[in-house]
Amino acid sequence: MRLFGDVMFEMLVFIFGVYAFVFGSVRLPWKLSLAGWRARVAGLFLMAPLPILILLGQVVGQGVDQDAHCHSTESWN
Repeated sequence: MRLFGDVMFEMLVFIFGVYAFVFGSVRLPWKLSLAGWRARVAGLFLMAPLPILILLGQVVGQGVDQDAHCHSTESWN
């Protein structure tokens, strides 16, 4: 259940990053706001973790898959 929450949080952060990057304006709590290139850079930083995590998951998945082939029961004979 926690994994689902983590994925949903990361997706929301990614969407917020896309919004910041596309529109170049972000309003934050406590009367803070970002505009222009600062908002776009913040958007890039917010969007970066999701693709990195997807790539990392692919690499780890391939490593586990290759490890499973190396330790098959046929090689025990």
